[in-house]
Amino acid sequence: MFGYAATVTRTEASITTLAAGPRPIILGRLEAQVMECLWQGDQALSVRDVAARLNGPWAYTTLMTTLDRLFKKKLASRELKGRAFVYRARLTRTDLGVRALKTAVADIDSGARDLALAALVDALESHDPDLLDSLDRLVREKKKALRQARMTEESR
Repeated sequence: MFGYAATVTRTEASITTLAAGPRPIILGRLEAQVMECLWQGDQALSVRDVAARLNGPWAYTTLMTTLDRLFKKKLASRELKGRAFVYRARLTRTDLGVRALKTAVADIDSGARDLALAALVDALESHDPDLLDSLDRLVREKKKALRQARMTEESR
C-alpha cells in the first residue's frame, strides 16, 4: 500500500523515524539499496553477500560501513558468524513506511493539517480511487474504537 519506503533517499528529502525520540533517520541511496538486499533474503547476509547481490562498484569497506550505520540506526541486526558479522533487517519494508508516515504526520504544523490531509486524499485518489474507500473505512473504524474506549473509560 505504501510502496517501497526504504528506497527513500537523502536527495528526495524523506525522513523516517525509528525510535520514540524526535531524531529522524535519513536513508542514503546506498543504505536504501542495502536494505532492499536485506529484505530480499531470508537468511542473514555478510558484507560479501551484499556485495554480490548489489554487483556494483562499491568497495567492501564502503558496504561494511553502510551495514554498520544501518545497525547503529537500528534498521539492521547483526551477529558474529565466524570472523565476520552477518546482518538481517530489523524492520519490514511496511513497518519502515508506517513509521515514516507517522513521523511526517506528527511533524505537521497544526495550521497545515487540513492542507496535509487534502494532499493525502488527492494522492490516494490519483494513485488508486479505491484507496479512498479504504481510508473512509479505516476512519470509521478508528472513530468507533475511540468511542468505545471513551465509554469504557467513563464507566470506571
